[in-house]
Amino acid sequence: MKKTKIGMICLCAPTHVNLTDHAGSPLPRLDLAEKLIQALKKEEMEMFFPADVKLVYTVDGTREAVQEMLQRDVDCILLYHTAWVWPARHIQAIRECNRPVILFAEAVAQGWPTVGLSGMHGALDEIEIEHTTIYGHFHEPETIRRIVAYSRAAKAKNIFRKSRMCVLGGRAMEVPQMDIDPLQWLDKFGIDVDHLDQYMLVLEAEKINGSEIKNCYDSLKSEMKSVPDLDLTVEKAIRLYLGFKALLKESPYDFWTVKNLFELSNNYCSASFAISLLNDEGYVVGSSGDCNGALTSYLLSAISPGCSQFTSDTQMVELETNVLRMISDGIAPPSLSGDKKNKTELNKQWLGEAHAGGITVSLMGKPGPVTIARLARKKGAYVLQIAEGEAYTENRKKMAECGFTIWPQTYIKLKGNGRTFVENLRSEYIHCVYDQIVPELLDFCKITNIEPVLL
Repeated sequence: MKKTKIGMICLCAPTHVNLTDHAGSPLPRLDLAEKLIQALKKEEMEMFFPADVKLVYTVDGTREAVQEMLQRDVDCILLYHTAWVWPARHIQAIRECNRPVILFAEAVAQGWPTVGLSGMHGALDEIEIEHTTIYGHFHEPETIRRIVAYSRAAKAKNIFRKSRMCVLGGRAMEVPQMDIDPLQWLDKFGIDVDHLDQYMLVLEAEKINGSEIKNCYDSLKSEMKSVPDLDLTVEKAIRLYLGFKALLKESPYDFWTVKNLFELSNNYCSASFAISLLNDEGYVVGSSGDCNGALTSYLLSAISPGCSQFTSDTQMVELETNVLRMISDGIAPPSLSGDKKNKTELNKQWLGEAHAGGITVSLMGKPGPVTIARLARKKGAYVLQIAEGEAYTENRKKMAECGFTIWPQTYIKLKGNGRTFVENLRSEYIHCVYDQIVPELLDFCKITNIEPVLL
């Protein structure tokens, strides 16, 4: 798993490079810069610096340093102010770097870095260069948290600009906001969008031989609490999973969404089981042809790689308790329960939305802090709904209230007003990740000029 890459450049005014103050102390605070570097490395940040250069203070020096950072494909550039800085010597290179920029200075008297920070901040604001300004101490958890959050958000943007999504089929259930403008994505995020027919999944599924199906079935029996008998329906569900996986392995795409309802689910087999297992294996695969949903999941995976995710209907919010009920119609990564062997079951899918049948993953989402998010558009402009909560386990009686105990469910105590949360929803689907990443999402909004809707 690739670390977040930060390109760090230490800035100084040319007059101060080898200067000492009246008390005889060096003006550039490189000693503090080194301590910040060590603090960020402890947070799994990968740090890059200009080769053989400690301080940058010329126009050409900044341009060369920035170009070196771009060649290393850093996610963001951290401009560390060691002392007073002459902003005009750095502005052109910063303007051309096409990476999110962090301005940072230590809150200390010696060296006067605060002066350099404020001057650079004002200069970048004058010409509308997007950046964030962070002021603090290398030993403060809050300071490090802010740098890490912005860098992780920058990494998500860097991932986006090199990504491609494939849509298998079209939108499901005639929901307009599942569609997107591919050219808007290319312009705003750098993401290219392509399409394939869902029939490709059927073709790949039918290539799977009997021994592959039997081996997969035996593995499922050893991994899960319970698995239905291997009949034609279960065989087709496994075929679709293995065929889908083979297609993904050979494809040039980074994330996907598949329509599923109702061509596949009514005429061959529901793709719920296939999507569930693929999501557990690190693939980002959305359902219902929901492009903005797939993009939200891809964003969460870019910021929190390896953390459990769940996409589902916002089944309801209990206004008395502020509890969000997330319930999916069969799709959930089996590991979401926290214990597949004892807490995850596989059952036959409800035939109401899948006349051809299939497998549903039955579980209760594990407890833990979560972040909830959803990208949507308002009058053509993107907004990102964000909330926090604490997932917890519920009893069987509570699960039965929705009428579908076989479907995966997660219960989340929201931080904030549940009524407001629902009134800001722009899709039936919502997404949660078992991580606390509200600062990262807010920084992503800042970097990409998206309006945050924070509960």
